[in-house]
Amino acid sequence: MISDSVVHKFFRSNRNRFEALQEVVEGFSVVETLDPDDIYSELELRLKHRRNLPVRIAPVADLAQSLPEYVEDRHVVQLSEALDQPNRVYQLVHVAGLQEH
Repeated sequence: MISDSVVHKFFRSNRNRFEALQEVVEGFSVVETLDPDDIYSELELRLKHRRNLPVRIAPVADLAQSLPEYVEDRHVVQLSEALDQPNRVYQLVHVAGLQEH
């Protein structure tokens, strides 16, 4: 198991900047051209249209963890209803980034 200090040193030694990741972020322009209130819905549409991957908000009883879950047999991404809007956006950016890159 990798200790927290090893991870911390790794990020600090790279100044939290990774060129390959930065290039992906720069190509992922959906966020920078939108009103902040529209980001979630645009990301949801992006996943649906580009990856045929709908997003569902799941009750806490069905999805106790706060991480997104891919339900393979239904081909859907589930987000917990416990997440607030900024965290839902963050999770969808994460999922879209993984799907597209």
